[in-house]
Amino acid sequence: MILGLSNIAGHLFVKEPGNISGYMGRACTMQNLSAVTAACMMASAEIFRKVGGFEEKLQVALNDVDFCMKVQEAGEMVVFQPEAELYHYESKSRGLEDTPEKKARYDREVAYFRGRWKEVLEKGDPYYNVNLSRTTWNCTFRIPPAAERK
Repeated sequence: MILGLSNIAGHLFVKEPGNISGYMGRACTMQNLSAVTAACMMASAEIFRKVGGFEEKLQVALNDVDFCMKVQEAGEMVVFQPEAELYHYESKSRGLEDTPEKKARYDREVAYFRGRWKEVLEKGDPYYNVNLSRTTWNCTFRIPPAAERK
């Protein structure tokens, strides 16, 4: 997952076939990342306890990202292991944020996350090139606003 992608945090290489190498081999290279999805996350019990586990204020959204951020804050690394193969159907078990109640909960969780990790979010994801788009999941080049293109 990349901080700032799709507004707050998002996955790279969504809907891509499992045999792609991705931008600069990213999809098939072990690497440090800011976050990985809890759908396929592994941490020792020691690390889990050290960082206080998952944040209860994040009941559904961003709890995995928050956990990974706490792991890094504690001086540990979050590592993507490309040899694990899985299929992740985003939101399949919990459904979409498609009711007023779910939208309100999501907005509260995003507000909490933004407040908790404001400085990190402002700096940008240290594991993602600043010249790449934050609006797409396939590492296309970022086109700066006209005001920046002088």
